[in-house]
Formats: sequence, structure tokens, C-alpha cells
Amino acid sequence: MKSDVTPDITVDARGMMGALPVLQASRELKFMSSGEVMLLLADSDSTVDDVRELAERCVCELISHERDKEVVNIYIKKI
Repeated sequence: MKSDVTPDITVDARGMMGALPVLQASRELKFMSSGEVMLLLADSDSTVDDVRELAERCVCELISHERDKEVVNIYIKKI
């Protein structure tokens, strides 16, 4: 699903393993204002599932995700 959303911040978590991409995103969310959008760049499709779990217990929403060659682009909105 291609996103037409322009991110306010980009977090490059490529090369990070396990839960580290989501931990990095969670840290950055603390400094974002409500309504702002983050683009999280990751290597693994499993990061999308981790972001879904984060959204269930955090004040954020998974807007969309897409794979672009070797990178997974994950759009997260702070609510």
C-alpha cells in the first residue's frame, strides 16, 4: 500500500535487529506532537507486526507500510 503521507520525521532503523527499530521509534514518539507522522525505515517485514503491537499500547497509529526493494517504509502517526 503506497502512502501519500509526508512524514514530519524519519527514523532510519536499517541494520537494527529484533525489537531495536520499534524501541527507536518509541523513543522518537515521545518528542513528537499529536498528529505528526513518522517514517520508520526498517529491514525486516516483522517490524510491521512489532509496530502494530506498539500502537495497541501507545498513543500512535500504524497508517501504512510498504516494501521498497530492501527497505520497509512504515508510517506511524502520533495520536
